[in-house]
Formats: sequence, C-alpha cells, structure tokens
Amino acid sequence: MPAEAAQAIRQKRVATLRGDADPLDGHAMQTRLKVAAALAVLDGRQSVSRDDWRLAGFVMVKSDESRAVCVAALANLERQRARTQGQADAERADARALHQRAKGIDRIAALIVQHVTATPDGITEGELNRRLASRDRPFLAEAIGRAMDAGQIERSGAEVFPCF
Repeated sequence: MPAEAAQAIRQKRVATLRGDADPLDGHAMQTRLKVAAALAVLDGRQSVSRDDWRLAGFVMVKSDESRAVCVAALANLERQRARTQGQADAERADARALHQRAKGIDRIAALIVQHVTATPDGITEGELNRRLASRDRPFLAEAIGRAMDAGQIERSGAEVFPCF
C-alpha cells in the first residue's frame, strides 16, 4: 500500500474517533483501499500503487455523490410523508370539530324544543336566548332551524311554537 494511503487511512480514523467525520463515512477508507486493490488485481499486480489509490479516490467521489442523491431523496420522501400526515391530521381535526358542532346544535335544538313545548302559547326568541347558557347562545338561530326542519317547532314572526 502506498504511504499516502496509509497516512490518509490513519488521519481519517483519528477524525472518526474524535467525532469530526461523517458517520456514513465510517468505512470509506477501507472501501477505497478495496477498490484500489481491485484495480491492482485487474492490472495483474499484487500490490496497490499510487495510481490505484488515486483512481479509487475518483470512484469514491462518485460513490459519495450517489449516496448524497439517495440521502436527499430519502429526506424528500420523509418531508412528503410528514406533509401528508399533517394534512390527514388536520382533516381529522376538522371532521372532529364539525361533528362536535353538529352534536352541540342537536343538543341546543333539543333544549329549545323542551322550552317551547313547556310554553304552548309560544315563546319569543329573546326569551329562548335568555334561557340558554351563554356558550349556546351563538347557535340559537341554527338550532331553531334544525328543530324546525325536524318538524318539532314552528316560527311565527319572533315567536316560536310547538308543532302538535
């Protein structure tokens, strides 16, 4: 093995032990030496020359470029997966919120029907509004509409009556 190869291998090993080298390059020098040895064998020699070491360096540069392309592609796939997962999470959250809202409107509509049937002569929307909890008041009109669509109550002006 050429002296420059031995020196490069030692320097790379020291850098690796100090944590100064890319973890993916842990066996890069051994691989380069194997490529250099293969080149020597292909040329009919039993020992690695400086040219074999230099040519193996070119092979390793191409290998590193190919690996970088693969790492970037994997990172891109992970970003796409995370984006898709985030969109699915958001859609589930939206569906959950819509479901909770619909359940809330149904609950308020049932309360309105109770209040209206308790006063068969009719009740004003203002009185219904006062009887609802403050958290339910913004949904009064929608809940009245839901109860009317269900045929449980009817409206005449600002008053609401039970359907009998």
